[in-house]
Amino acid sequence: MKGIFCFLIFVITFSCKNEQSSTKNKEVKVNEAKTESSTKPKAKLGLEVKFSLSTKTDTDIFLRFTEAENVGYGPKDFVKKSVKGVNDLKEVAFNLPQNILPTGMRINFDSKENKGLIVNAVYFKFEGRFYSISKENIWSFFAPTKITSYNKETNTFYLNKAESEILPGFIFREALMNKLEEKIY
Repeated sequence: MKGIFCFLIFVITFSCKNEQSSTKNKEVKVNEAKTESSTKPKAKLGLEVKFSLSTKTDTDIFLRFTEAENVGYGPKDFVKKSVKGVNDLKEVAFNLPQNILPTGMRINFDSKENKGLIVNAVYFKFEGRFYSISKENIWSFFAPTKITSYNKETNTFYLNKAESEILPGFIFREALMNKLEEKIY
């Protein structure tokens, strides 16, 4: 009788452990399924504007933009990149927010010394469509602001007034904005 009683306790103990371990395995599988199904799709990027440029000093570069409903450049309507000063060309990419299709854009740059910003090429990308501007066509699509000068031989934009509270830069000409609307928007 004692043998049968011990045998029953033994069987009950091991059968409960098997049920608990199989329950744990099910919970893990359920959690794994939740993790896989809860992964979010990647957010689509907006317009990408990539400059191939060079600057001899550390420079902050701001890509400012306007939209159809905005006449001027707002205080929050920009993307900023910091570039370390080197003589070699660098690619600096600006990604605008997803739902922004700018109607106007400009670049402002800020460096402690006025060494200028050399632009060699510009690339635009939006939803698989591309448009590029070569070194030879920079002047055709970009115009210096009032306090900025442009050297056509070197494609350099630089501050032409030593004391200015406004940052030097260049605007995207209307011809460029029309090309972007035609080619990639």
